[in-house]
Amino acid sequence: MLDGLSSKINKIFQNIKNKGRVTDDDIKQTMREIRLVLLESDVNYLIVKDFIAEVESEVRGQDVLKSLKPEHIIIKAVNDKMVSMLSSGDSRVHFKGNPSIVMLVGLQGTGKTTTAGKLGALFNKQNRRTMLVPCDVKRPAAYEQLKQTAEKTGCIFFGQMSEDPEKTVSDAVREAHDKNIDTLILDTAGRLHIDEELMNELSILEKKYKPAEILYVGDSMTGQDAVSSAKGFKEKLSLTGIILTKMDGDQKGGAALSIVKTTGCPIKFICTGEHPDKIEEFHPERLVSRILGMGDILSLVEKAEELVSKEKAEDLEKKLFEGRFDFEDYLNQIKQIKKMGPLRDILKMIPGMGSKIKTTGDEEENLKKVEAIISSMTLKERRNPVLLNNRSRVKRIASGSGTSVAMVKYVISQHKNMKKMMSMFKNKGFGPKNFM
Repeated sequence: MLDGLSSKINKIFQNIKNKGRVTDDDIKQTMREIRLVLLESDVNYLIVKDFIAEVESEVRGQDVLKSLKPEHIIIKAVNDKMVSMLSSGDSRVHFKGNPSIVMLVGLQGTGKTTTAGKLGALFNKQNRRTMLVPCDVKRPAAYEQLKQTAEKTGCIFFGQMSEDPEKTVSDAVREAHDKNIDTLILDTAGRLHIDEELMNELSILEKKYKPAEILYVGDSMTGQDAVSSAKGFKEKLSLTGIILTKMDGDQKGGAALSIVKTTGCPIKFICTGEHPDKIEEFHPERLVSRILGMGDILSLVEKAEELVSKEKAEDLEKKLFEGRFDFEDYLNQIKQIKKMGPLRDILKMIPGMGSKIKTTGDEEENLKKVEAIISSMTLKERRNPVLLNNRSRVKRIASGSGTSVAMVKYVISQHKNMKKMMSMFKNKGFGPKNFM
C-alpha cells in the first residue's frame, strides 16, 4: 500500500538520521525533498504548500538545530501533520432509520458494485441484515453483476429492479420492512463524467429517502481525477464520507492525501483487493504509520483476532512453551498467515520492520513450498516429527511436494531449532506468564 511514497519518504528520513546534528540548510533541503515527493505522488499543489509550511513551523518551533535526535522531531511533525491532513470529522458509519439506507455514488468504473458487496459483508459481520439494491438502469450488466456480488458475499439481493430508481428503492424499503432487513445498500448509476441527469437522479433519492450515509466511491489510482470528481459530488449531494478502492496497488497516493482536505469529508473505508473481505475501516494514524515505515501493529492484531480465537491462541502458546508444537500446528499457522494477506504486507505492519526488511517477492512462493512439504507428510509424521529422521521418508516427501531433499531437511531442521529455542526459554524460567 503506497509503497512508492513510503520508500521515498523513508529515504529522506534516513539521510537526516545519518547527519547527527542538522543545520538550517539540512532542514530546508529536507522540506524541499518532502515537497517534491508529495508533488510526485500527485498531491494537490496548494495542499502540499500548506503542509510543508506547517511542518517547517513545527520543526523550527522545537529548535531542532539543538536537538540530539533531530530526525525524531522531523518525523513526528510529518506524522502529526499528515494524520491531520487525512482526518475530517467522524469516520464511523452511523445507522439510522428503519431500514438504514447507505447510498454509494461515484463515476463509472470506480468499483461501486464490488464495493457494495464488500460493505454488505462487513455489515453482516456486525450482526446486521443487509440487502443490496440495484439502482443503475443505464449499465446493462449492472443488475447481474450486483446479483453475483450478493451471492459471493452472503448478502440479500433485491431482484425487482424497476426502470425508475425511485420506485426500486421504494419497493426495496417495503420488502425490508416485511423481511426484517435493517440495512439497504444502494448501488447507484455512474457516468464517465458528472452530468446534470445523474445528479438530478441522485438528488431525488437523497431528498425522498434521506440516506443515513452517502458515500463517494473513488478509484485511488486515478489520483487528482478522483479528488475532482469527489468535489463535484460534494457540491451536489450531502456526502458523509469516502471509500477509496484499489489501495493495494503501488499508486502515487495523491488521492488519499488530497481528498479529505479538498472535500472536507472523512475517508470511512479503504479497499485493498478484489476478495470480498478486502475492505477495512479507515484509521488515518494507521495509514500514516505505514507510509512512514513505522508499522501498524493494531491492524495486524485485528487481522489475527478475526482468524484466531483467544482459546486457540492460548493453546498454541502453551504448546510452543511445552515443546509440543508439531508439523500439524505448523501447517495450521501457515494457512492462517496466508489468510491474513501477502507476507510482504504483514511484515510492513510490524513496527520497525517495514523499512528494514526488503522483500524479494519469493516469500510467498517459499511459503507455498513449505506448505507442500508438510502436506506431503502423513498425519502420523506431522504429529511425530521424530519419524522424519529417516532418509526414505524425506525422499518420499521431497518427491510428493515437488521440492528437493535439501529443502525438506531444511524445514525439518528449522522446526527442531525452534523447539530447542523454546526449550531454552522454559529452562531459564520463562513462560507465557512472563510475557503478559
